Amino acid sequence: MRWSGRKRRVLPTNTYKALAQSAEAFGRVDVICGGFPCQDISAAKQNPEGIDGKQSGLFVEIVRVASITRPKWVILENVPTITVRGLGRVLFEFSKIGYDAEWTCISAAQIGANHKRDRWWLVAYPRCKHGEQGAKIVPRLHRLVKEWHSRGESERPNQMGEIADTKSKGLEGGNGARVASGIFTGPAWWLSEPDICRVDDGVPFRSHRLRSLGNALLPQIPYLIGKAILEVEASL
Repeated sequence: MRWSGRKRRVLPTNTYKALAQSAEAFGRVDVICGGFPCQDISAAKQNPEGIDGKQSGLFVEIVRVASITRPKWVILENVPTITVRGLGRVLFEFSKIGYDAEWTCISAAQIGANHKRDRWWLVAYPRCKHGEQGAKIVPRLHRLVKEWHSRGESERPNQMGEIADTKSKGLEGGNGARVASGIFTGPAWWLSEPDICRVDDGVPFRSHRLRSLGNALLPQIPYLIGKAILEVEASL
C-alpha cells in the first residue's frame, strides 16, 4: 500500500511480475523489513526441519523481493537459534544477489525490560555501496543500545523483579511484568503501575502471557536499527 497525498493505492504484489512493475513505477526502494516464520528453526520444536522447512524457508521470498526491488537496506528478524540452524544459508542467498550482511542478537533486557526475549537481527545492503569494510551497522547498533539502556538507569526502580525468560520453567512464579504505554522515552516505563497489593496485582495466567511474548518484538530495537542506518547514510 502506498500513500500519495490523500490518495491511496494498493500495489498488486500477488505476482513477481506485478512487483517488478510496481518497483519500476515508484522508483527506489529504501528498506525491506520482515520477520520470517521461526517454526522450523525454533529450539522449542522437536526435530525441526531447519531453514529449508516449509515455513522458515519462506525467507527466500524476501531475498527474491530484494533481488527485484534492489533496496538500499534489508532488515530481518528471527530467533537466535538461526545462528546454528540456517544462518549460512541466509548469508549465501544474499551473497548471490550481491548483498553483504551484518547480524547480531539483542534481548529485551538489554533495552531495560525485565524479560529476556532474545532476538536475532540482520541488516543487508548492496556490496558495492559500502566497500570492503561494510556499513558497520552492528557496532553502531551496540553503542546505541548501551546508550539507550544507560540513559534510563537513574530512573530505574530499585526492585525490577526477575528477568522473565520464556524458555525457563516455573513461569507461574515471581512478579508479573507490567508493560506501560509510551515508547522511545527510556527504560523507566516498564513498571509504571504502583507496586501496591489490591491496586494492581498483575494479570492472571502469567505463564501464558510470558509465552505470548515469543510472537512479539520490542519496537525500540528496530527504532535503534533505523538510527544506526541513518548514521551510516549521513556519513556517506
